[in-house]
Amino acid sequence: MFDKVCLIYDGKMAYFGRADQARQYFIDMSYEPADRQTTADFLVAVTDPKSRTPRAEAVPPPPRNAAEFEAHYQKSDIKQQNLEDMAAYRREFVGQPTRVSAYRQSAWAEYAHHARITSSYTISIPMQARAVMKRRVLILKGSWGTQAIQAL
Repeated sequence: MFDKVCLIYDGKMAYFGRADQARQYFIDMSYEPADRQTTADFLVAVTDPKSRTPRAEAVPPPPRNAAEFEAHYQKSDIKQQNLEDMAAYRREFVGQPTRVSAYRQSAWAEYAHHARITSSYTISIPMQARAVMKRRVLILKGSWGTQAIQAL
């Protein structure tokens, strides 16, 4: 579901296409993931100067600050892939009236018949109250022993 990675480093934001490519991008940059470190933890670690582990024999040495990270990204193949991905997205979605109307219809379909379209809520106040009461009954039924003890 979440196949795109966005990395924020020193107030700047860089988009790294597919998540499976982001890990390899930083490994190729000469950073080593810790043993059994998840991709998410590794990506967070490379943004922290105290947590990232550069490869000892790396030539040239990996970037150390935001400017060096940016310079590396500007020269990378991932930048070109991202530009192509963004252009494809814009061609497919931006300025497409049929997409806009389909989105609006989809959003309106989520509203209950009794709710106002201008409301920020998708269901009316009475429907919200009913949903809360129904949830509370289900909680009580699922944990009747706890409720009996609390009632004492």
